[in-house]
Amino acid sequence: YLPMALGAGDTTLLRMTMGHAMLANGAREITPSLVDRVQDRNGHTVYRHEPRQCIGCGEAPAGGKPPAPQIVDKRQPFHDPASVYQVVNIMLGVTTRGTAGQLAVLGRPIAGKTGTTNDFRDNWLIGSTPDYTIGSSVGFDEPRTLGDQETGGGTSAPVYERIARVIFKDKPPVPFRIPPGVRIVRVDHDSGLPSSGGNSIDEAFKPGTEPNEYGAQ
Repeated sequence: YLPMALGAGDTTLLRMTMGHAMLANGAREITPSLVDRVQDRNGHTVYRHEPRQCIGCGEAPAGGKPPAPQIVDKRQPFHDPASVYQVVNIMLGVTTRGTAGQLAVLGRPIAGKTGTTNDFRDNWLIGSTPDYTIGSSVGFDEPRTLGDQETGGGTSAPVYERIARVIFKDKPPVPFRIPPGVRIVRVDHDSGLPSSGGNSIDEAFKPGTEPNEYGAQ
């Protein structure tokens, strides 16, 4: 059904968070898991959820310093990384000047999206940095309204902020990686034309789609 694109279908917070995490990591598939690793009583790993190969992981050689580990990620992007980054760049605006603008106080790039269902029955916020994606959802077990104007930005965003302050304490901000070829252009917030004024924002464009003084090429 077409309304699914507008959020008309039901889903779980885990699946929603997983989807946003795949946007944040450059369109690489993720399989969520509640168990990261299982060890036996001698400390030997008998199960590891992480499918990627780690070169240099393990015990340090006798009398030597272990090499820096390297993670080999053979997963291929399931969609055009440039298009995915454009979505991420749009969601950066949500946490600076949009419905979750209060998260700007965290002082780091966060690609976020709030959501509020009909009659304010539940709401949520998903926020991603290059390292973490956190999902926050508020609602009753037996669906009923939370109350007038109980939105994702007003209810779920503060939950995210409290969690993020603990996770990111004493950690420097990490920018999202920009795929090759994508251009960041300063444009006017209202007209979308190139601008350096006080009402301008940074937007991501694929080659050949950058706006000029008359509009998009």
